[in-house]
Amino acid sequence: MFKHLIIIFLSAIFLVSCANESESSSSLLKGPNQSESSTSEVSLVSINLFASATSFQVGSEVSLYAIGYYDNGSQGNISNIVSFTSSDEAIVSISGTSASAVSAGVVQVSASLDGVSKSITLAPFSATLTGIELNLNALTLPSDGSSQLIVYGVYDNNQTQVVTSLATLSSQDGAVASIDSDGLISAVASGTTTLDISYNGFSTTLNVEVTSATIDSIQVTPALGNKPIGVDQQFSATASLSDGTTLDVTNSVSWSSSNTDRLTINSAGYAEMVSAGSVEVSATLDGASSTVDFVVLAKTLDSISLTIESPSIGVDVLSDVTCLANYSDGSSEDISTEVSLSLSDTSIALINQSDNISLRSLAIGSTDLTASFGGMSASATLTVTGASLVSIEVQTDNSLLSAGVNAYFKAMGTYDDASVVDITNNVSWSLDNASYGSISNSPSNKGLYNNTFNGGATANLTISATLGAINGSLEIVLAPGTINSISITPSSVSTTSFNNLNYRAYAHFDDGASVEITDIATWTSSDTSIAIISNDQSDAGLLATLGEGSANIQANYKGNSSNISVLTVDDGAPEEIPEEGDGLLASYYSGNNFNTLKGQRIDGQINFNWATGQAPLGVGDNFSVRWTGQIKGKFTGDCQVSSRSDDGFRMWIGGNSIIDVWFPHAPRWDHNYAVPFVEGEKQTITVEFFENGGHAVAELYWQCPGDATLDPIPTEYLFSE
Repeated sequence: MFKHLIIIFLSAIFLVSCANESESSSSLLKGPNQSESSTSEVSLVSINLFASATSFQVGSEVSLYAIGYYDNGSQGNISNIVSFTSSDEAIVSISGTSASAVSAGVVQVSASLDGVSKSITLAPFSATLTGIELNLNALTLPSDGSSQLIVYGVYDNNQTQVVTSLATLSSQDGAVASIDSDGLISAVASGTTTLDISYNGFSTTLNVEVTSATIDSIQVTPALGNKPIGVDQQFSATASLSDGTTLDVTNSVSWSSSNTDRLTINSAGYAEMVSAGSVEVSATLDGASSTVDFVVLAKTLDSISLTIESPSIGVDVLSDVTCLANYSDGSSEDISTEVSLSLSDTSIALINQSDNISLRSLAIGSTDLTASFGGMSASATLTVTGASLVSIEVQTDNSLLSAGVNAYFKAMGTYDDASVVDITNNVSWSLDNASYGSISNSPSNKGLYNNTFNGGATANLTISATLGAINGSLEIVLAPGTINSISITPSSVSTTSFNNLNYRAYAHFDDGASVEITDIATWTSSDTSIAIISNDQSDAGLLATLGEGSANIQANYKGNSSNISVLTVDDGAPEEIPEEGDGLLASYYSGNNFNTLKGQRIDGQINFNWATGQAPLGVGDNFSVRWTGQIKGKFTGDCQVSSRSDDGFRMWIGGNSIIDVWFPHAPRWDHNYAVPFVEGEKQTITVEFFENGGHAVAELYWQCPGDATLDPIPTEYLFSE
C-alpha cells in the first residue's frame, strides 16, 4: 500500500546527504560515515544513478539522484556534486539535478565525479493525455488527520505518469479540509468538502469527509524487524481512531531514530541502515506515539541477482523484473525499486521504474538488462518474439458482485504462438455503465472496480480490457442487498512466535450471499507487539506473530466490524488453528433444468424461503440452483439429515444419493436420513433444487448425537472449495 511513496519520495533512498551544494569533493572523500576529525581519506569506487521515472512525457521533468560508494564500505548522496550530462540535449536537457524531456527518443544520462561515472537510459515519449486518475476514490479523515493524494496522467500509449505537483489542486471549503501543492490533504474541522483536481484540460473531484473522530493510538510496522547495513526500509504508520476505523498516517507523523549513527529515517518513513546494532524507531502525531525495535545486521553484500518474470514475450507487453541482494549470511533482500537499470538495446524494450519494475517490449529482438547496486551488477536477457496478441480474457474471482463490494479484475492475453501472458497492467480498463461505479487505470490499483451499484433489482455490467485493436470483456451480475454482518476465519488461533498464517473475511448479505472481502477489508491487531496483519492487496489478511501473548484480530468494511478472533501466541503449546468453512458454491440458473447460468456466489447456508419471483440473480419464477463443495464431519457416527423444499430437491454426500424428491410439490419435509460422518473429515456434497412457480423453499438441516434440536447446517462445516 506504500509503493507509491517511492515515486514521490525517491530521494529518501539516500539517507546521508551533502550539507549543501558548495561541499567539495575532497570533503566527501572522507566517506559519508567518517567524522571530520578522521585523518585517512577514502576513494570513490562506484556511482549508482537513479531517476524518479525513466519514461516520461515530453514537456515534463524528472529528478536525478546519485549515490556514491567508497572503498571503506560507506556510501552517500552525491547528487549535488556530480556532473550530470545528457547524450542528446535535443531529447533530454539537464539543469542541476533535473532532466527535462524536450522531444521523444532515447538518451543516456550520466553522472560523473573524480573519474568515476554511471549512465542510465531515459526515454521521453510523446503521447496524448487521455485523462487523469487519483489514488483515492473517496476519503474520510479524523479531525486531526491527513492523507496523500497522487494524481496520475493517463496517455493514449497506455503509459501513466505522476503529475501531482503539476496539477491544479483546491478545496471547495478550506474550513473543512485543505490541500497543498504537493497533494497533502489535511483535515481542518468536521464536515464535508469536495477537492477539485485539474491538469492540462482534464478535471475530476474527490469527496472528503472530516469526522469528529480523533486519533487514539498509532501502530508502526514492521513492529519488529532487521535489515543489513546499507539497505533501505519503508516504515509505515497506521492510526486507530476513536470511531473504530483506521487511517494511514505515514506522511503525517514525525519520525525519529534513537541512534542516527545506526539508522536514519526521513519524513516519509524511509530509513537506511548505517551501522550494526539495535535501534528504536518512533512515530508521533498529536500526542499519540508508537516505538518499535529494529536491528541493523552486521552482514555484507555478496552479490545481486536479476530475474525477468517472462523472459520471452510478444510486442507491447509488460514483464515484471525482480532484483535480489544476496548477503554474506546466506539471506536475500528484494531491492527491485532501489537498483539502477540499463538496457543494451532500447529499441527492443523500455524500462518502467515506478510502482514496480517492469520492461515494456517495443520490437522483435533481444536486449540485455543490467542491474547495478552497491557497486555490484547482474544481467538477464529479454527476448521479444514476433507473437501477436490474438485475444484478451477478462477474469475475476466472482462474476456476481453484491452491492457495495469492490473487486479486482485481471486481463490474460493469448498470443498467436499459444503463449498466455498476464497483461492486466498493459490494457485500458472501462465499464459500459458509469453509473455503477468506476474501474481504475492508475498504476497502484490497475483493474480495481469501485462498486457504487445500489439498485433494487439485479443488473448486468460489462467490464472491458483493451490493448491496441484487441478487446476482451466480461459481463458480471450486480445484485442488490445489504450487509448484515462481517465474519473472519479462523475464529480463534493458538500458535507460536515468528509464524505466519492467513485470515479471510466475508461479508454476509440479507439475501443469503457470503462474499469474500479479504483483500478490500481493513485489518487490525489490538497488540502489534504480539502480531501484525497486512492490508496490502497482494497479501491482505496475512498475519505475522512477533512474540508471546494475546491479541484480538478484526476486519472492518464500510462501517461493519467482524467478530473478534482471539490470537494466542504461546511457544510452549501446540498449534491449534481450526478449519472453518465459508459455505457452498451456488450456481443459479433460469429454467427449472439448469438451462441458462445467471451467476455464481457463495451461500453460507442452504436456508431459503423465497417469495414469488424474489430469488436472487434475476432468475425469475422458474429457476434451478446447484450447490457444490464439501461438508465436514461434526461427529464420528451417523447424523440425521433433513430437508424442507418446494419444489424439487435432491442431495448427494460422498457420492451417495441421500434425498431425492425431484418433482413439483408443495412445501414438504423429508426427515431423518442417516448419514455417516467422521469428525473433522470432509466429504463432497452436491445439492440441487428447482422451482416450478410460486413460493420457493430450499432448506437443509442436520441433527448429530448431542444436539438438542434440528438446525440448519452451519457455515463453518460447509466449504466452497
